[in-house]
Amino acid sequence: MRQLADLNWARAPYRELGEDTCFAAPAIGHDQSGKIISQTPAAAQWLGTECGFAPAASLAAEAMKAALDIADLWAEAYGKRQKAGSWAEVEEFLSGRGAKFFGVLEATAAKYGKGTYMIGSTATYVDFLLVNIVDTMEFIFGKERMAPVLAASPKVSAAVAAVLALDGVAAAMSADPVLYPPVKYDGTMPMS
Repeated sequence: MRQLADLNWARAPYRELGEDTCFAAPAIGHDQSGKIISQTPAAAQWLGTECGFAPAASLAAEAMKAALDIADLWAEAYGKRQKAGSWAEVEEFLSGRGAKFFGVLEATAAKYGKGTYMIGSTATYVDFLLVNIVDTMEFIFGKERMAPVLAASPKVSAAVAAVLALDGVAAAMSADPVLYPPVKYDGTMPMS
């Protein structure tokens, strides 16, 4: 597998890649098969399946729905951080729409999770996406602003902690973030 996000995606679809079905990064490609998948939830589902982090077949639709909820939250949170003119706007988002998203994720974990994970009884690609959204939101809004949201979402918090405890995950997470420093929680307002 190779990550294709480092390629020059100056225009979409990226014709030099020879894959007109991929509009923009991120994308992953398989060197042996030539298969290329873009869109974060689809790429995560494929990679999760390849690496043993697929949910049970009976929960595949529920897992994809949760992955899409996480993708929607990621887009809204990142967009809010870029456009917010004050931290009060961020607080309003976190206690309003952001809290509603986390409520949906909490209900998903309660209904479909068995034990500490979001979907089923073992870690799936959805749990890794969940770690990404929590890490991203803590990075862009600050841990102190995210604390009330996570305290109101104990199953989400437990799933994140369980993934972070898996072999190799902490080491990978300790590397420098791949996010843009200007949107860090201690950055300036507004961002755009």
